[in-house]
Amino acid sequence: MMQMNPTTSAVYDETPYPSYAYPRTAPSRLAALGTLFGISPPAPATARVLELGCGMGGNLLPIAARFPRGRFVGIDYSAVQIAQAQVDAAALGLANVRFDGRSILDIPDDELGTFDYVIAHGLYSWVPAPVRERLMEMIGRILAPNGVAYVSFNARPGWDAIRSLRDAMLYRIRDLGSNAERIEAARRFADYMAGHMTADAGAVREVLAREVERMKRIPDAFLLHDHLEATNDAFYLSEVLDHAAAHGLRYLGDATLYAMPLATPSDDDRERIARIGACGDLAKIEQYRDFLNNRRFRMTLLCRSSATPNWRITPDSLAKLRIISDCRPPRPVPPHAKGRLKALPLDHRGKPVGTVAGVTLVACVLAAIEAGPAGLSFGELVATAARALARPRSEVARDFAEAFGNLASAKIVDVALLPPSYALKPAARPHGFAPARLAAGRGEIAPNMRHETVRLDAAQRAVLAQLDGHHGLAELAAALPEVENPAAVLQALADMALLRK
Repeated sequence: MMQMNPTTSAVYDETPYPSYAYPRTAPSRLAALGTLFGISPPAPATARVLELGCGMGGNLLPIAARFPRGRFVGIDYSAVQIAQAQVDAAALGLANVRFDGRSILDIPDDELGTFDYVIAHGLYSWVPAPVRERLMEMIGRILAPNGVAYVSFNARPGWDAIRSLRDAMLYRIRDLGSNAERIEAARRFADYMAGHMTADAGAVREVLAREVERMKRIPDAFLLHDHLEATNDAFYLSEVLDHAAAHGLRYLGDATLYAMPLATPSDDDRERIARIGACGDLAKIEQYRDFLNNRRFRMTLLCRSSATPNWRITPDSLAKLRIISDCRPPRPVPPHAKGRLKALPLDHRGKPVGTVAGVTLVACVLAAIEAGPAGLSFGELVATAARALARPRSEVARDFAEAFGNLASAKIVDVALLPPSYALKPAARPHGFAPARLAAGRGEIAPNMRHETVRLDAAQRAVLAQLDGHHGLAELAAALPEVENPAAVLQALADMALLRK
């Protein structure tokens, strides 16, 4: 491995890593998936949450603001990043979060206690082997009995295909000094490679050309701390799970539900699964899928080895969850057709995702779509569809649960544990989400109350800055004459989940 810097902390102190909200790390998300898979995780509202490699707190602070009764700890080796996190926590008045500027190698075993949720995003692949070992050992020691840990990493075999590009850039910048010099030289050399690889490179040329194009869209700090980091090791899922097992942990699932093999397999697929000895072993199936899909990044959920996840979805699995859908039919469905439609084509963010077949499933999915971002509890969804179909609720619940894996794999439905804590319509005197107001004062990127990162235009940033709960439309119009339609901007902020209830 080419060592480019004397210490990891020095690289991050000189060029901090952009600190954003990552939706799949949110404890409410981890709790929803833990509930779906039957391990009864702790309630997010009062949970103890630890983030390892927390950076400037951009991921942890919005969570702490959403759950004032929880307790949060962020640890990072970079003194500069931790100092910024502490400043922001103070600015937000958050007494339920603490940031610690140390290496995890320096933290005594008995200091931290236990945590219900542990987040390690962008850490496992990017630290030396002793730190990686300490990371997994620490998770195995501090994770609560029904807790959930999130560990992301660069995955093989997909990352292997672009490893040569990283190695070439590191070789080119091996003698350069500052981060800025290395970033500029790496970008130039990557462009040169993309334009000058010969036909002898074969399929690799196309793969690397696509990666160079992707690199053009990412900020310098992402390039530095991903491709150009001194340590960047990729792993097969099976290797990470073996490492986890050595510390009393096991596979729970993937933070991206649609990426899991939950769909009902065909007869041919069942035969193949049996032939490779993976029957009943979801982790083995996932590893084979990684080979087939050339997967390059994973967001893996772990639980204690004593937990017994159940990946067979039943009505009981869904009973405590909300069913949500971001899909839309290409045309409105007439009210009189809702209980009789046998097929429903759907788009997801403007792209076709497939067709829901069968009157029962169509009625269920339509109920979730029409409920909007809040979705419906499973019981509400079943009751709504049963009324439209004039069928017993038990039959509707059974049919939906049996099809859930297929619907989730197609990105048609997802699950949530909690109803939205944000306002769907602006109040008379709206109150903006405090971490978003803080972030919007610095730029166009802000976290919302769905724990997503959203991009704001100048008018939205200006209005959000005023939303302290004391300004209505009249005050906004007087304070911001340059904003043409404050009411429309307020509704746009509500649609982006930036206004508190």
